[in-house]
Amino acid sequence: PIHAAAEMELLGTQTPWRVHLQMGPLLRAKDGKLLGDGRTVDFGNPQSQKEWAAKCSPAAPADWHGLDFDDSDWGRYQTHNLCELAGGYGGSADPRSGCRTRLCLRACFGVSGSAAGEDLTLEIAYLGGVLVYLNGREVARNHVSAGNLDGFSLAEPYPLEAYVTENGTTPLPTLRGGTHTGYPFRTPDPKWQDRYEKRVRRARLRLPKETLVKGRNVLALDLRHAAVSGTLGRDVWNHVGLHAVRLVGTQGSGVVSWVEAQRQTYIWNV
Repeated sequence: PIHAAAEMELLGTQTPWRVHLQMGPLLRAKDGKLLGDGRTVDFGNPQSQKEWAAKCSPAAPADWHGLDFDDSDWGRYQTHNLCELAGGYGGSADPRSGCRTRLCLRACFGVSGSAAGEDLTLEIAYLGGVLVYLNGREVARNHVSAGNLDGFSLAEPYPLEAYVTENGTTPLPTLRGGTHTGYPFRTPDPKWQDRYEKRVRRARLRLPKETLVKGRNVLALDLRHAAVSGTLGRDVWNHVGLHAVRLVGTQGSGVVSWVEAQRQTYIWNV
């Protein structure tokens, strides 16, 4: 009989990620326009881009998703901590002190042969939109537009149901909490659970084995925020974040999980 090969988790809840967070003013989408800091924002205009960038924290370098990029001065968080900090259903943010606009994440795993024998599968749940890079090459994207993107490109907007209760006007209650507050996240009222769930976008993506190299490999996630497109209360929920992530391969295909790599010494001929 033919038996299916066993699955191997390469990146999971205990995996450390290097993290670059970008903050900026609250951005709203209304009547086909973007509004920020009380004025219209036109990301197709170089001067508008420059003015907006001056109001944001520094962006990651252009080559941040590359295999050889030095991320040693970036923050380091395990997956479960990172997901808590990102705020289950968006958490809460004070727009007066800035909102999350972009999350750049890097994690490593290994390949012990000349190449892995099977494609990899990325299971990810997130807020906003995501671009996925493997060793510097884009291999997937979800909830962002097709074509060339730049540092100002946004995620697809959220539906009205992600913002309000069933009456169509009352904002959903803010779900505060998380490790940064010292309190657990509040759980949604069951009658609105499906509305909060609309904030979390999920994907199961196939990553091609042709992009893998022998030795150290880097998975990079570029999470983009969506402009606010619905009714908010006093606080806003973050429109970008990581809810869960898992990278899996096949045992015996030449891939080495991050956990396994910590137990053994590998010498890569690179």
